[in-house]
Amino acid sequence: MTVAATAPPPTADAARREAQVRALEATIATAAVVGLAARLNAVTAMLRTGFDTAVTGGVLVGVGSWLAVRRRAATRLTGIRPDLAGPVERHLLRASRLGATHTGVTLPTRYRPADDGRVQDQIVRIDARVAAKLARAGEVLLAGPVDTDARLGHALARVDAVEVEARAAVGDVVARAVAAGALAGAEAVGLELAWSPEIIACLNCKSMAGGTPHEDGLYRPVKVLTPRIMPWLMAGVPAPPGHNWCRCTLSRAAHDEAAGIRRESDLGTAYGWSGYDSTADMLAGVDLLLRSTRLRPAVRRDAVHNLGMGRFVVRRPPVRARTAA
Repeated sequence: MTVAATAPPPTADAARREAQVRALEATIATAAVVGLAARLNAVTAMLRTGFDTAVTGGVLVGVGSWLAVRRRAATRLTGIRPDLAGPVERHLLRASRLGATHTGVTLPTRYRPADDGRVQDQIVRIDARVAAKLARAGEVLLAGPVDTDARLGHALARVDAVEVEARAAVGDVVARAVAAGALAGAEAVGLELAWSPEIIACLNCKSMAGGTPHEDGLYRPVKVLTPRIMPWLMAGVPAPPGHNWCRCTLSRAAHDEAAGIRRESDLGTAYGWSGYDSTADMLAGVDLLLRSTRLRPAVRRDAVHNLGMGRFVVRRPPVRARTAA
């Protein structure tokens, strides 16, 4: 019986670019959310203390006092006014310079990412995304019983989710600033850039692999690898990210480079690499890939094997792709 092999690792250059973007994202996110994180930690501490005080022998006896604590915590949460856009803007020039460097161009001297419409449409969403999470956390504290450790843990997880969302929202802006910086430099010298999915991109972004801007300047799918393609991708987006949490970038599209991007993305699809899709969805993606793409014989053989077995040997790329810096 033929056994699917482990795929060769993606290029070290792709892994290095991703690592650099991720490191910058983490730095900017930490700087931007430090104040918010402190306020969330204060709410968490209030809830833990209040619950411990109201519980005796594992039984909630201070129902009234615990309800009052929950109400105060919910009020504090909904009273927080996220102000992440300003702090993030102060760091975005670094992100745009990184994007330009990745494509081998120079960022125009007068370029400011906060003035770029492609970045602005991400900046304006940051605080609204965090505010929605704050409101949801407050609702959870007030709705339904929070009378056991497990239910308290659920409520605290909702509070923790606010910081997770804040970091993700900041990361989305950083990703757009990286891509916009690459585009600004490339446009200045007449260079075309192609959509380069992250190594463990979702099938929606793998569908964008190697795509170049259409006449309206928007990127659209090159081939559809999922029946649930995001409608706004079909309509067109100005640059990565294509959706929340997306960390795709842009690369040179000259000569056969765009085709190389597609081949590497197809490799990831064939071997099930995804940090977002289920195994079932990835297998469906393999089926669509085999119907639409001419693969190298060895890759096609392994893709057919994976599809026939209904599983993948390894759902992650080889270590080199994830650790190169």
